Amino acid sequence: MSKLNPEHLYLLLDGPIYVINEHADTPVPQPEEKTEDPQPVLFEGENKQGILIILSKSGEEKADSADEEFLFKGLNALNLTAEDVAIADGTDHGTFISNIKHSKRIIFSTNPVKETLYQIEIIEDIEQLGCESIFTIRNNKDLKIKFWLGLKDLLKN
Repeated sequence: MSKLNPEHLYLLLDGPIYVINEHADTPVPQPEEKTEDPQPVLFEGENKQGILIILSKSGEEKADSADEEFLFKGLNALNLTAEDVAIADGTDHGTFISNIKHSKRIIFSTNPVKETLYQIEIIEDIEQLGCESIFTIRNNKDLKIKFWLGLKDLLKN
């Protein structure tokens, strides 16, 4: 194939040709990258044992001292205190769960996955026990037994 001669370009193009510099003389403004400071994760307890407890409540279900008493009664029976766990409000737990260092997780939910209730699941190397709400468990003898057995199984190590 023969080399094209620049003088013959007019044979290929029928319109005017413009030369544009590769770099503009004026800088193109770049959009500012907004970096948000991570919000501090709010939880109760000192999390010394790496156990995260997530309390999810529906709008009607209010925090109750009887629920708290029930929870700590179970933990105390296994020689755990508030210092050993992190207790967080679970209304938006997906946003902060990875920011709390833990190896075990207990989720009390108003809309639990029924197939895995009170059974230990391994999710991303974290042992997890899914439960119904504390209020529901506290007021049902059969659920108390299932919760206790699941809790003992989760915390046996």
